[in-house]
Amino acid sequence: MDSGFGEQQYTFSDNEYRILGYEPGGFEAKYEGFMKHIHPEDYDYVNKRTMEMIRGKDMLPFTYRVITKNGKLKHFQTAGQIVEMNTGEKVVLGITKNVTSDIENKLQLESINWVLSERNKNLSIANETFGESEKIGAFGTWQWFPQDDYFVFSKNLICLYGFNPENFEHELRNFLPAIHPEDKHIVNERTKKMYEGQEVKAFVHRIYRADDHKLRYHSVTSKKISDPAVGEYMLFITRDITDEYLDKQNIEEKNILLEANNKELQAFNYVASHDLQEPLRKIETFISRLYDKDNDRLSDSGRQYLERIQFSAGRMRKLIDDLLQFSRSTRAVSYTHLRAHET
Repeated sequence: MDSGFGEQQYTFSDNEYRILGYEPGGFEAKYEGFMKHIHPEDYDYVNKRTMEMIRGKDMLPFTYRVITKNGKLKHFQTAGQIVEMNTGEKVVLGITKNVTSDIENKLQLESINWVLSERNKNLSIANETFGESEKIGAFGTWQWFPQDDYFVFSKNLICLYGFNPENFEHELRNFLPAIHPEDKHIVNERTKKMYEGQEVKAFVHRIYRADDHKLRYHSVTSKKISDPAVGEYMLFITRDITDEYLDKQNIEEKNILLEANNKELQAFNYVASHDLQEPLRKIETFISRLYDKDNDRLSDSGRQYLERIQFSAGRMRKLIDDLLQFSRSTRAVSYTHLRAHET
């Protein structure tokens, strides 16, 4: 496309017509004939840049959108250059290039980059959220990939053992120094089964944290995972159950004490029901015989003493019955409390 300065005559090349969807000479070579194909949102911008180019003020390339004869959207890039003819006349030579593929590829690449960026952002958020969940739940995870025989340990798992995750080498053997000496055979046994491809059942072992040397109890569970992307691997979850374990141990000790108390109550029941009641029954029997046979021969004071003995025997009977009732109630409460903790 070129234009003279005086009459502003325009000449379009055959290919200019073709990229707009026309046969050569398909529309009159006028400025308006070309501008009617400009995308409405780009019209003012193209008109301004074209006028600047014609006046020789700005010859830098610029990109815009056009709508071809058949309604397709394309991206054009136009650059200008002032050329002086042999006659001395100056002409603006405009070069139009169809850059649709370049623009679409660029937009597609930007879209892909945006999607990847969003996925990475979401993955980063998910990883951060899971990391915080591990801290709150006092657990850590680790994976073993048998094909390549390498391990990946979560940050919080390393912290649970008291190591610094920043300089911790992801090797299983690096955890062994923290394992309680008496429990190393348990860990070694489970590790051997893991390497042999056998099922690794849940187990509990003790550690001494590497940083503060505190005794902690860890529970380990595992599951085999099949992932199409990375193949099969073993997922392990290690949880710090120290408080839970010690609470359970404390309850078991209390249950043992309750059982001992129950045995003492049973012994007391036997004493109260047998050793105490037998003499009392004899006293009551002799009082009854005195009343039946010798009551008339007793003096007034003797009968008075006998009544007092009988009254005291009745009080003793009631006291023994109350003690028996109390021991049965206490035993029932203790047994219920014991069963509640066992369940």
